[in-house]
Amino acid sequence: TFDDGPTPFSSISLDILEVLDRHDIKAAFCLIGLHVERNPEIVKEIYARGHELVNHGYNHLNFAFQNYRSTKREIEKCDAVIADAVGDFEFETRYYRPPYGFALSGTRKAMEEKKKDLAYITLWVNDVWVTSKNATSYLRRLQKGIERQGGGCVVLHERVFSNPNNVNKEHVDKAWIPEILDDFIIWGKEQGYQFICY
Repeated sequence: TFDDGPTPFSSISLDILEVLDRHDIKAAFCLIGLHVERNPEIVKEIYARGHELVNHGYNHLNFAFQNYRSTKREIEKCDAVIADAVGDFEFETRYYRPPYGFALSGTRKAMEEKKKDLAYITLWVNDVWVTSKNATSYLRRLQKGIERQGGGCVVLHERVFSNPNNVNKEHVDKAWIPEILDDFIIWGKEQGYQFICY
């Protein structure tokens, strides 16, 4: 699964699609509504290639501190902009991934009312601050996690995160994802793993 896209800062989303196409793999893209509005053409391309579009909230708010009503609004607003992007006003996502993974009672109630299944994560190897310099070490941690669990639902964050400790406000370079994804898929197939979507 790929969270927080489509990426407004570079071609990472499209590069990920190319890697997935090369390996004939479908994935889930957990989309932030605000990013969808800025990049509807990328969402349309993800949809056209047969990948799962997952609602990840309109603003990526921390839902641990949100109530039922605000969660429901976030889901509705994100679904509306995704439907607009794909050009089908009756389109609704089947899955919802709460930002930060929190699915407390208000979130679950809103999901149930909106008929959303949880887009779960079973293996999260923190990739938020990974850069091209330490991407190989990230890949090794990811592989070890898969081996330890015997598989899993993996999340990668394609969004470029600002590092709060960086006084120059530079962005973490996420351009490493397509290459590491390709290496991960090749490794996984060699180990006998199958790549499936929800």
